[in-house]
Amino acid sequence: SSSRSRSRSPAKKTPAAPAAVVNPQQQALLLQQQQILAQQWIQQQMQAAVSAAPPTNKKQRELYVGNITVGLVTPQMLQELFNGALAPLVPDGATNPPCCNVSMDGSLKFAFAEFRTEEMATMGLHLDKVELCGRNINVGRPGGYIDPNTPGYQPGKPVQPGMMITTGGSNAYLGAMNPLMAPQAPATNCLYLANLASCTDLLDETERADIAEEVKDECNKRGAVLGVAIPTPPADALEKKEPGRVYVKFVEQAGAIAAQRALNGRTFGGNKVQAAFVPESDFEQAQAGFWIPPPPTPEPVEGVLKMRGLPFTATKQDIVLFFTGNGVKEECVHIVYGRDGRPTGEAYCVFEGPESDIRGALSKHRQILGTRYVELFPTTKAEMDHHLRARQQWRFSFPRLWKLLAEAMMGLLNSKAEGIRRG
Repeated sequence: SSSRSRSRSPAKKTPAAPAAVVNPQQQALLLQQQQILAQQWIQQQMQAAVSAAPPTNKKQRELYVGNITVGLVTPQMLQELFNGALAPLVPDGATNPPCCNVSMDGSLKFAFAEFRTEEMATMGLHLDKVELCGRNINVGRPGGYIDPNTPGYQPGKPVQPGMMITTGGSNAYLGAMNPLMAPQAPATNCLYLANLASCTDLLDETERADIAEEVKDECNKRGAVLGVAIPTPPADALEKKEPGRVYVKFVEQAGAIAAQRALNGRTFGGNKVQAAFVPESDFEQAQAGFWIPPPPTPEPVEGVLKMRGLPFTATKQDIVLFFTGNGVKEECVHIVYGRDGRPTGEAYCVFEGPESDIRGALSKHRQILGTRYVELFPTTKAEMDHHLRARQQWRFSFPRLWKLLAEAMMGLLNSKAEGIRRG
């Protein structure tokens, strides 16, 4: 039958549809969407891990944030503020940020920021009185916080161990970062302060006690201080006119790190102070009255730094003040301008001369200048000159071109108006 013949005849193969031609832009868009989805998945997993962590020491890892501008400040903004300022304290701030969560009250007037370790929370206290959206926020300990010096206190384990500072150890967080950002000596919980006072001032016992009290008050702003040791200078030190020596021991290594960054290069009584990390044995010997050799002075390091994320209102004087003690001069600061002649938030700083210290300047990576944290990147003079030259060409060529076009248009309008009047 005709039906059998049709069924037995080989089926005709329909031609395959031609493969769709994928646009390269579509491929790039799809890849970007996949990356965004992957990042969102990673963040969700991190949040789930944080929420699943035992809240035994949550109050120790929390900070209270008050005086918030209602309607402007969001939890994400606060989290970015803490993570931006404390990012140098972790090897990988992108995947393991210091601040893991911010919960804001329903009134939007205060919030609680949760950190991954107690050390991170202690470092977050240094953002107290930072201006955010027109107000100076208040950062402090929450209710229920227990002082670590309380007898019988046992610090809790961090949310993600192995990523943060080890209190009292000889290795610092800076070892996992750019080597230029690390100080010459490994960070400890003891600091050596040189040139804070002259040896003559340290001969009097009352003067030594007053200096020790002032140093303790200043260092307590960065972290709890266990003690200050100021040995009496010997006769040969007086003959050589050596600078006075002061040793400070902190409870936590994080406090010593914050104090070193804040005090190194600062001027007290007309003297430029040098702050360096020393082993705990140096503090003990100084406390016993020994005048021991000081740590080696780091050699000045020259170079160029690129700054990114500057406030648009930042001036050269503000940048020089930001790098106080690092040897940068106002004429060595080059602010980058855009095509419209306005600041782009970028600048280049040249560190040169015997007082230059680009290593110390790099330790200020992601510190606050004005209301924003600034990112620092080592670069070269060739790259700086090329960038500034191109920006200068944009800055001067475009306004001049617009001026010529405006003059030509005005000429045409004037000629047409003159022709109308004559007609």
